[in-house]
Amino acid sequence: MRGHDGYGFPKWVTGLDVDIDAHRTTARVANEAGGTDLALSAPTPAQNSYPSGSRVSSLTSYTSIDGAWHSTLSQTNVLSAGTALVPRNLQLTVGKGRMADDLRSLKPIRTIQFDVVTEGQLALHMPVPTSVHTR
Repeated sequence: MRGHDGYGFPKWVTGLDVDIDAHRTTARVANEAGGTDLALSAPTPAQNSYPSGSRVSSLTSYTSIDGAWHSTLSQTNVLSAGTALVPRNLQLTVGKGRMADDLRSLKPIRTIQFDVVTEGQLALHMPVPTSVHTR
């Protein structure tokens, strides 16, 4: 479903279900009709704790909003996480939707690494214009 937030920026709203426990991690992203776009289930990797500030990362994404490009900075502080290389017993459901189409276009062969963060902090900054709308 597409709408606009209070600032005039477009937003996408979809169902997202995530459940992480000591034994299994499951996630499901709904498509526009409420069906399954992508779903994943796998054993939860053993978790390691990290001191605050020791595993901080930043990511900048770019989005076109009303014809002008904007950059959005997100910063993550990982406090507890685990990784499984070539995970076993992973179940992936690729349904119908935008994320499923994107995954199919990549033509993946196999899952190489599965990361699960059970505790962390995220700072998502407001989008900043990087270009001007052309008329």
